[in-house]
Amino acid sequence: MRAGKKGNLTLFLFVVTGAILGGLLGDAAMSTPALAPVSASLTKPFSVLEIPSFTVNLYVVKMAMSFSFFPNLASIAGIILALFLFQRL
Repeated sequence: MRAGKKGNLTLFLFVVTGAILGGLLGDAAMSTPALAPVSASLTKPFSVLEIPSFTVNLYVVKMAMSFSFFPNLASIAGIILALFLFQRL
């Protein structure tokens, strides 16, 4: 899938927005009684990427950074929908 004239920044924003909205909808499904049996599988996080914490000491500023990516099934569905909408744009 190529970005073309739309730009890589637009693609990145679509994917991040889709992941966030998908995660929010998955969390909202947990509080809905009709979707209670399904919501447990929708909101179970999967460990995809985890970079442990590391510290950078610059003697004036000390920074600790880490990165982790734990999407759930609803977030992945949001990313797929965002990619589909981006392609149709």
